[in-house]
Amino acid sequence: MSDAGAISVSTPAAPAVEPLSSWVEKTPEVCGGDARIRATRITVWGLVERRGWGLSDAEILAHLPGLTQPDLDVAWQYYEANREEIDQAIRDNDKA
Repeated sequence: MSDAGAISVSTPAAPAVEPLSSWVEKTPEVCGGDARIRATRITVWGLVERRGWGLSDAEILAHLPGLTQPDLDVAWQYYEANREEIDQAIRDNDKA
């Protein structure tokens, strides 16, 4: 599968000499175009929903192997900047 259509949406602040360890992206044909963590199928709305259930970052990381703390940090940052988008995605998926 090609990432040619991937759109980088948000990146954490980092010095220019260090490579990014995580980011949020949207790709129309992946996860319905919802914001997701880097090259995974883990959506930001799904992480926010888990946090709403009362799970801590450590518990979320324990349930999602391969996810890192920088992934969660960028997800929380994205949510703060795009709250309405993510809240709508949660509502849409609750209906499904």
